[in-house]
Amino acid sequence: MDRMQNSMTGGGDPLDSVFKELREACPDPEASAHFMPQMWARIEARRNSSLWVRRYAEICVAATLLLALLLTVFVIPRYQEFGFEHYVDVLAAADSVRDAAPLPASDLNALESGELE
Repeated sequence: MDRMQNSMTGGGDPLDSVFKELREACPDPEASAHFMPQMWARIEARRNSSLWVRRYAEICVAATLLLALLLTVFVIPRYQEFGFEHYVDVLAAADSVRDAAPLPASDLNALESGELE
């Protein structure tokens, strides 16, 4: 209750002093016929200054997506086909009839003695 009386009578409320300093530091703008057009002009100027940053970011994202798509469609399948054929060739060469045939007994004895390496 005392606060209400102090604020009504101009008492020493710290919040009142803050508001007073704020009014002194930032006075109310003059009301005129050009107030709203000038306000919108300032808003549009801020929008236009940050518009180029947004456009640049959109262009970078689009270019990155295009590059990723091109790599996926053209480059990666070529490397996979080459690597796949090479791997199949290696497997086919390793799975020959000669490799699957058992060693003769004479070659086993020579291998154990260390003569055949």
